[in-house]
Amino acid sequence: MSPAYPSLYQVNTRVLLTALSRTLGRPATLDDIPDAELDRIAGLGFDYVWLLSVWRTGSAGQRVSRAHAGWRHEFEDTLPDLCAEDIAGSGFAITGYTAHPAVGGTAALARTRRRLQARGLKLMLDFVPNHTALDHPWVEDHPDYYVGAGELEQTRAPQNYTWVKRMRGDVLLAHGRDPYFDGWPDTLQLDYANPATQEAMIGELLVIAEQCDAVRCDMAMLVLPKIFERTWGRRPPPFWAQAIQRVRKQVSGGLRLRLRQAPRAAPTFASWRVVSGHVRPHLGRQLDLRLLPRLVLARAGRPASPRGRQRCRQPEPVLRPSAVRGPRGPLGTAQGPDGSRHLRSRRSRRPRARPLSRPSAVGLPRLRADGAVTRRR
Repeated sequence: MSPAYPSLYQVNTRVLLTALSRTLGRPATLDDIPDAELDRIAGLGFDYVWLLSVWRTGSAGQRVSRAHAGWRHEFEDTLPDLCAEDIAGSGFAITGYTAHPAVGGTAALARTRRRLQARGLKLMLDFVPNHTALDHPWVEDHPDYYVGAGELEQTRAPQNYTWVKRMRGDVLLAHGRDPYFDGWPDTLQLDYANPATQEAMIGELLVIAEQCDAVRCDMAMLVLPKIFERTWGRRPPPFWAQAIQRVRKQVSGGLRLRLRQAPRAAPTFASWRVVSGHVRPHLGRQLDLRLLPRLVLARAGRPASPRGRQRCRQPEPVLRPSAVRGPRGPLGTAQGPDGSRHLRSRRSRRPRARPLSRPSAVGLPRLRADGAVTRRR
């Protein structure tokens, strides 16, 4: 019987395997994770192990990560002796939902799942519905799966579009993005207004479902019809209801799907309340992003007032990420003279987030299956 409130243990797979590689003196794979480590996790009482960044990624995303000055600065803050080999690229710029050869491939992932199951643990893996890597095979074979652009759109928001080289002719495509922020330069935006794209992504979800016991859906709200239309100017048919129905019908033994609720940047937390009402009814669980504020309050020795308890029950977290900084330390916190940080009231200023740019009045161009651009009026 599944627990009412299952807990999960997150593993940054690349970091763990890098540490093991240094110990072993050779490249480590999932098979090299010691039984003692899995026993330790099981002994802590967790129900799921969430392995991050196990899927196949390409060289294009790695090149972007290594060349991006802003990202490199953040990497150096974390790792002062950073070198190029330390930057593997984003684990969410995915070229295929098979385990990366560097972690041992599909066979090693299957063996790891069996090792977890022997200890009463279930495996959770990621599904990234909104975008793919720059060098995904679909770029060559199915450019119509992506949001295309014309020179007008690129001129207005060059940070959101990129020319992609293809054997059959280069195409201008959109980067995957949240409507409130610039595009992620190591990704390409999937076009959910194209039924063929939705069918292909359901196929990818089924591939993932056969390899794990739970799926964590990254940035699930970005493919909601209302959100997608706000970002790209055309309204797609609903995706999640049919996708989950297909998965539950075809996967034996059942599958849990969990939602990543909010984007990383603080100003949009309130804007994503739409997620709980429109996505959560179709998914099995929602990751509890309210736990951290509760822990911060407890550590600061501040008993939660009735109003504070009310805030903690809101669907979005009240603590802002430390990456977004203000004059008093990270936004959403107040820094005391001893360096401690306390939650600041949600009733303080709440900026309204707005999209950085909107599609042009004539609409974004569409791509045909052969890569030709046709403008949608």
